[in-house]
Parts: sequence; structure tokens; C-alpha cells
Amino acid sequence: MKLFLMTIISTLLFNVGYANTFMDREVVIMFEKLPATAQKFLNKHFPQQPILSIVKDADGLEVDYSIYYEDGTEVKFDRKGNWESVEHEYSSIPESVLPEQILNMIKSKHPERKVTGITRDLTGRDKGYEVELDNVLELRFDLEGRFVRYDD
Repeated sequence: MKLFLMTIISTLLFNVGYANTFMDREVVIMFEKLPATAQKFLNKHFPQQPILSIVKDADGLEVDYSIYYEDGTEVKFDRKGNWESVEHEYSSIPESVLPEQILNMIKSKHPERKVTGITRDLTGRDKGYEVELDNVLELRFDLEGRFVRYDD
């Protein structure tokens, strides 16, 4: 009986571990495998940029996509192809990515600064945009593009 019980427990633990490994995986994919919304966004804002790699990350039921460009730009999308973030650690991101109201505020209040990243949160507690400037200053905006506060 003891051996039988140990066998069942071992089998269950093995299966749980196997399921976690199977459910959590990153794979490199081709551009054509991205959701159409993501393809359209990338073609609009990064038309001539050479792509280094595209990674699909499937973690259980969550799926997201990360696009890495040769110049160091990284763009992230959710499972439906809605953009979540655009970042470039050492240079600016295309102004076309920024909502017009946010771009206008940055140009008027911080004309000497470049935008190195933007993150969009549509569902969390802090819904809206977080914009990072090249001096590491972070600005928060609501979903309509109205300035909320500075973060550091």
C-alpha cells in the first residue's frame, strides 16, 4: 500500500512538472505569424527597420510577443496584437508611436528631451501611459493622454 501511494504521488508530481514545462515556452517565430494588428503597427512605425528576432512567449494561457530590432528597439504586444510597450535604451523611439496629446506636451515642456520608451496599460490599476525620457524622467498620462504626474 505504501509503495502504491508513493508511486501515485511521484506520478502526479512528474505530471505537474511536465505540464508546467510544456505550458511555459518561448519560441522564435516569423513576422507573418504575428497577429495582423501587430504587423500593421510595426509596418507603420518601423517600416525600414531590420528585425533581429520575434519571440512568442506562451506562459500557460498568457501569450505575448516581443520584437527585437537590430538598433536595440524592443516592442511588446499582447496575444491580440495590441502594443504594450516600445523601448529603446539608448536612443529615441519614433514620435509616431506617441499619442498626439502626449507628444505635444513633451515637446512644449521638455523640448530638449527624447522619448526612450512608452508603456501602455489598458487593464491595470494605473491605466494609461508611462513615458520615459532620455534623462530617466518618467511621466504618467491617463488613457486620453492627459498628464497625471511625474514619477522617478
